[in-house]
Amino acid sequence: MKKFSRTCAAAAALLLGVCLCGPRAAAAGEEQLRFPEDGKLKIAVFADLQTTQNVSQNLLDGLEAVLDAEQPDLVLYLGDQVEGTHPLLHLGDNEAHVKRIIDQVLEPVVSRGIPFAVVFGNHDAQDAGVPKETQMAYYRSFPGCLALDEGDALPGCGTYSLLYYSADGSRPALNLYLIDSLEYDEGGGYGCVSREQIAWCRTVGETLTRLNGGRPVPALAFQHIIVPEVYSAFTQVRDKNVEGAFEGRGAGAGRWYTAGPPAVAGALLEAPCPPDYSNGQFATWLAAGDVKAAFFAHDHLNSFTATLNGIDLTACPGATFTSYGDDAARGVRIIEIDEDEILEGRYETRVLRFSEYYRPGLFAAVQRSFGRYRIWDYALLFLFGALVLANAVFWPLHLRRRRKKRLASAPETAGRKTRGPSH
Repeated sequence: MKKFSRTCAAAAALLLGVCLCGPRAAAAGEEQLRFPEDGKLKIAVFADLQTTQNVSQNLLDGLEAVLDAEQPDLVLYLGDQVEGTHPLLHLGDNEAHVKRIIDQVLEPVVSRGIPFAVVFGNHDAQDAGVPKETQMAYYRSFPGCLALDEGDALPGCGTYSLLYYSADGSRPALNLYLIDSLEYDEGGGYGCVSREQIAWCRTVGETLTRLNGGRPVPALAFQHIIVPEVYSAFTQVRDKNVEGAFEGRGAGAGRWYTAGPPAVAGALLEAPCPPDYSNGQFATWLAAGDVKAAFFAHDHLNSFTATLNGIDLTACPGATFTSYGDDAARGVRIIEIDEDEILEGRYETRVLRFSEYYRPGLFAAVQRSFGRYRIWDYALLFLFGALVLANAVFWPLHLRRRRKKRLASAPETAGRKTRGPSH
């Protein structure tokens, strides 16, 4: 994580300049981003792919099935594309391995010509030996990449926004904040979006409000780690003996909670893991009035939406087959936005489980089991290795047995008298 030495005012000035050039309204020199002709934008969110260089075939099959079924207009990779701590990643050239991961997880999207954006999670660069800046530069080398690296302007790497205009190009219709939620706090907790990043987002929102005649441009926020305020949407209870109680994590640690309608809908299968504290990000969203919903990754089993003070805090399920997960939870989130309805904060979202696309039958089930580790791709390699191993073990044993037989027959031959020819 880079150290940030500039003052907040200097950062805001720089960011205002970025805004005036368009908060990534289009890639440099390209036409502005617009809603499709029907005024409806579909986003697929891929969260926590969290893989090594041997990307699970099941993961790739699942992503491709979703892309073919949904045909999204934009794909967002919501962090932890790379499992930076996995031992396999450290066998050989780390940077080559990370690039191989990126090649494989982008291929289903790039080959279909779908634009994509990226944020980082806490594992992408953790122990991987490949900085986020290096990874971002590689992402940006692919066609369709809308992600930005702000350089030294902000802590972390990859805090930016994408501005979509209405289908006819007449007005800014939707702003997407993409935020690096950083990795870990000095105290050992999870990373927390910095005050400088929050100020940047506030400046972007204020600039767009002015450009939009004083009305905030509706916005959605995307980052890997959920905000601590999510625990304010839950009900605190006295202890673990209350039905449905779960123990909080991060800012909610040391307390017990329950969650349910109407404030919370969807699957909450593990306690959310936010930072231990807040730098005021959620409060800034409330004050600005532009963010209608925020989407998070990090907690692989969760796919709930908690509504707090009119803002939806939504968990996106993990897609990984390498880190922890479950077939009942594993999948992606789809978000559908109408350029007119989002003005009132209305949009639609749903979760697609990979299991919905599984082929029936025993053979398909066996294939999925092996597909977790791409054994089909390496079948010949495994077979060759097995033959080499068998040869290494059994050939010496065979030679030993032959030698023993020769030694056993030697005394008998030596003691036997040889007859001469008969006369």
